[in-house]
Amino acid sequence: MVETERISYRPDIDVSVCVLTYRAEPAKLFATLASIVCQRGCSFEIIIADDGSAGFCRSLLEKFFAQQNFHSYTIVANPYNRGTVKNTASAFPVMRGRYIKVISPGDFMYDETSLLRMLRFVEHHQYCVAFGCTYQYQQAGEQIYHVLGQLQPTNLESYRRKAVSAIRKEYLIAQDFPTGVAFFTEAALLISYTEMILGRIIYGEDCIYNIMIADGIEMGFLDDHFVWYEKGSGISWKPEWDQVIRADRNTYYAIIAERHPEMRDLCSWKIDPEHHEGEIYEAYIDEYINEAELRQERENARYMQRVDHSHLTRWITSGLQYADLIG
Repeated sequence: MVETERISYRPDIDVSVCVLTYRAEPAKLFATLASIVCQRGCSFEIIIADDGSAGFCRSLLEKFFAQQNFHSYTIVANPYNRGTVKNTASAFPVMRGRYIKVISPGDFMYDETSLLRMLRFVEHHQYCVAFGCTYQYQQAGEQIYHVLGQLQPTNLESYRRKAVSAIRKEYLIAQDFPTGVAFFTEAALLISYTEMILGRIIYGEDCIYNIMIADGIEMGFLDDHFVWYEKGSGISWKPEWDQVIRADRNTYYAIIAERHPEMRDLCSWKIDPEHHEGEIYEAYIDEYINEAELRQERENARYMQRVDHSHLTRWITSGLQYADLIG
């Protein structure tokens, strides 16, 4: 278990940006770091937590930060692979931020003010956890990238209205929720929920948000640009990982059932639908999906008119340049 008392909070650090790596492609890693080091308007640090990558080269990262004249960073190089949850937890003892932003290579902050805008939002509304608009992009060829939009969750209106009951159903029954990179979380909250899943969930570090929703924690929605998300690069997109991901999902439903007996029927059906009655949930999902496609199409069209693709191009180009220069 990770001991929360080991973390020292310093009032001059607003945010700890935790970059989780495992066998990261240099260009993607440097692109992600480029999108972070230029953040302005708030104090932050970067923590790189590597999950036992063979040949992990600390010196390349140190060289990058030196070239950027950026010194508020810590590198946590774990000796062997233990899974994403434990890798995330390995960053906790060295963190100094009041809030945590977790991100992976290939995903980027939207622009130079992303952290500032989110920080102001959560402080103004006193949220412990929030998410912002996330734009998916995908590589379509050599140095060719398409912005797909595909905002998640599909029903952002529930979050605008703060419709807690609807959000809980959409999150836990329809499993329509933000991508993990979209979140911005108070450090104490993220640590306590990560401790809850340590040793039980291996790769699904963002399962904690499902448990938070079940626990009734209000989740803020920054209705503004926040991050870029690379579609198709994480393990959740790889068929060979389906069984592992399903096991993690079943475990977080088991945890929810332990904490909320009133949800046991739903959780049992999610874990083992062949042996538990779920017609009422299936009917809800069918109706929700029928509405989701049109709803997402409308939302995407509206947001895509406001997206500035030049930010994405800048981060990707920076990553390629640094990889060539340092490598």
